[in-house]
Amino acid sequence: MHSGDELPCLGSVTSELVEHHQCSNADTLPYKGIPTHQLSWITANSEDLSTSEDEDENFRQDLKNSSTTVLFCGKYWTRRSLGIACAVFNGLWGGSIMVPMHYAGARTKGLNYVISFGIGALLVTVVLWILRYAYNLYQCKGNYIEAYSVLPSMHLKEMWLVGAICGSLWQMANIGSIVSVQFLGEGVGYSVVQAALLVSGLWGIFWFKEIRGNQTILFWIFSALVTVLGVLLLSQEHMHGSS
Repeated sequence: MHSGDELPCLGSVTSELVEHHQCSNADTLPYKGIPTHQLSWITANSEDLSTSEDEDENFRQDLKNSSTTVLFCGKYWTRRSLGIACAVFNGLWGGSIMVPMHYAGARTKGLNYVISFGIGALLVTVVLWILRYAYNLYQCKGNYIEAYSVLPSMHLKEMWLVGAICGSLWQMANIGSIVSVQFLGEGVGYSVVQAALLVSGLWGIFWFKEIRGNQTILFWIFSALVTVLGVLLLSQEHMHGSS
């Protein structure tokens, strides 16, 4: 059995791929986030990593499950469970992002709120990146280079255009949501804005082919119609409340 010193920052290597190797990219299952030179080492020495037939079977099983399981914050999740958990988290936090605007002065609401919102988003992104690096540094036992190497790559050459388009679309839509909340209120304005899920659903059905099967698509259409009905009722509620 090889020691962790032979494979920097991955801890004790076993046939289970490097169990709890927080330093290899905590967002993915082993192998997916491991630097190339480490992956080559594991592949070349895979036979030495097994101490029994049972462990070797676990090794193969982990590889088989790599498409459905991810390692996140030191715990293994199915992709579905992690996706749902993050969606719930987004609902809790995302549904509250316009609340602070109600405590801003009358002169700083609406479009005047956009710059402040953008600066806050930038600061939080930088802080989260620093915290991620600090976490990697802790897991890598103070190895600055290794902690940096396992940070997610920015892929600037590939992402500068699509990332800029994504950010631009998001900010333009965000301006619309800010103005909507200003004039319709939090309960109606931001709720109506969430009808954006209808557009994202159509992208998923017709372009990305993520939703397949007639029954599943019909169920989505039914849910979409319920959403549209809710939007119309909320709009009517605001009209009656204003009159």
